[in-house]
Amino acid sequence: MELQSISRDVYITHVACDGKKTIQCHSVWDFDRFLAARLKDCAQLNEHQEPGQPRLACVLPATREEYLASKKS
Repeated sequence: MELQSISRDVYITHVACDGKKTIQCHSVWDFDRFLAARLKDCAQLNEHQEPGQPRLACVLPATREEYLASKKS
């Protein structure tokens, strides 16, 4: 029996601690696991900011159209 992996493309806006946004496409097999890992990464980035510095790191949903438009600029 051959196992098949089914993945899907997910478009995410990654926001850095300084507020800079980057839209990326990720091929994922388990969206819930992927999202949990990205949220954990953001929490760790925010925790390591110096006192008084912004804690803006987060992930936001994006669309394929937003992703493609970001590649043109």
